[in-house]
Amino acid sequence: MTIQLEGTNTIEDVSKGIYVYSSSTGNASLTITVSGSLNASGSSSGILVQSNSGDATLTIQNTEVTATSTYNDGVRVQSGSSSSASLTVEGGSLIASGRKGILFPEGNPSLNVSDSAIVRASGGIASDDSSETGPVTTGGTGGIVFNGDEGTVYGSVTLQEDLTIDEDENLDIPNDASLTIPNGTTLTNKGTVTNSGTLTNNGTINNSGTLPNNISGNGTINHAPTITTANPLPSDTEGQSYSQK
Repeated sequence: MTIQLEGTNTIEDVSKGIYVYSSSTGNASLTITVSGSLNASGSSSGILVQSNSGDATLTIQNTEVTATSTYNDGVRVQSGSSSSASLTVEGGSLIASGRKGILFPEGNPSLNVSDSAIVRASGGIASDDSSETGPVTTGGTGGIVFNGDEGTVYGSVTLQEDLTIDEDENLDIPNDASLTIPNGTTLTNKGTVTNSGTLTNNGTINNSGTLPNNISGNGTINHAPTITTANPLPSDTEGQSYSQK
């Protein structure tokens, strides 16, 4: 099955947002492609690709996909026990949330990112209801994968759009990887960024968290001010105005 998106698309109030199923000996394959965006939510699964005995493949190409489940897994790719269960994100982004963000319950799992794709799995990425999955592989330039709150840069990534790292999130750039923030693009960091590879800022970094010292480039880094009062404020509600000596 191939879905060619145009504009903004929403699937909701169903059990399974998108369901591709092969019950006997065939493979199950879903490709979501072209421009636009898709938000698929369901009580059971946001996106489910299932083959009982063959390969199961989900491919997202140059588009923005959000998959959400109320009770189970945002994205579920299930193959036969000795077959391949693969998820590939080529450019664009995938945001998956649920009991597990991404689950490979059967088969030999693999996750491939390319062309500076961003994958966010709230609830984590798991195989057979465990925290272990197959290795993340890269094609083209690689991408960024957030397994729960832990983000990792794979390959050589140039941000295609603004990216925010929240307070409880970490982004690691290992020694064989690089992240470039181009002109006109903003990285907002409220969490922690660690860099053993290459971090180049030619755009803007808005920082209220922890940044490494080894940042190259000719961009701008804006640090949030730190204010310490001699006496406690009457409340700690963020965004509220105070008058206090």
